[in-house]
Amino acid sequence: MSTGALRLLRWALLGFALALTLMHASGLMPLRPLQQIDLAIDDARLRATMPGTRDPRIVIVDIDDASLARIGRWPWPRERIAALAQELFERQHAAVVGFDLVFAEPDPGDAALAQALRGRPAVLGFFLADGPSAQRTGVLPAPVFDASTLGGRSGGLAQWSGHVANVAPLAATVPAAGFFNVLPDIDGIVRRCPWWRTWRAAIRRTWRWRCCACTAMRRRFAPC
Repeated sequence: MSTGALRLLRWALLGFALALTLMHASGLMPLRPLQQIDLAIDDARLRATMPGTRDPRIVIVDIDDASLARIGRWPWPRERIAALAQELFERQHAAVVGFDLVFAEPDPGDAALAQALRGRPAVLGFFLADGPSAQRTGVLPAPVFDASTLGGRSGGLAQWSGHVANVAPLAATVPAAGFFNVLPDIDGIVRRCPWWRTWRAAIRRTWRWRCCACTAMRRRFAPC
């Protein structure tokens, strides 16, 4: 092969590699091996810079196997959840309580739970769904704003058409609720949490954002 042909081949290979790199970086054609390398670098950077200690201000009240063995199988009566909420607010002085579950079905104890949450900085959650079989149950909170204000620009927000939310008596009692949905990376690990999602042309906030907002506003309690 002549020198000119070799030079042309090198430039062609360089241009091809550059094009692949640009398409990967822009998201037009993500390359799985490069994605895995990017994720590994992010994981290493996080492990090297994170403090390695738990935040003492955050406590997880886990409904674990020991709790189920002692109190009974799930779901528990809403009166039991109401007693737990009163314990957290009145005796443990919790600044904010976020319920990482959905009260989607009516229950005889809804009135007791609503009374325990009324006037408290409590955050409920809901799930967004999509597809032809996506159902719409429960009451959603008011949207942050209408998606039409984006002027037709989606901003990369995922679109959802269905939801599973809380029953009306509880949804009307708490000051805030947000969605639980997360999108795992290609290896199945969840590394990030979206703050916003679009549901039927309305922008919704995540459950985690709502919990943070209620914590920030707890001294002058206001809708969060």
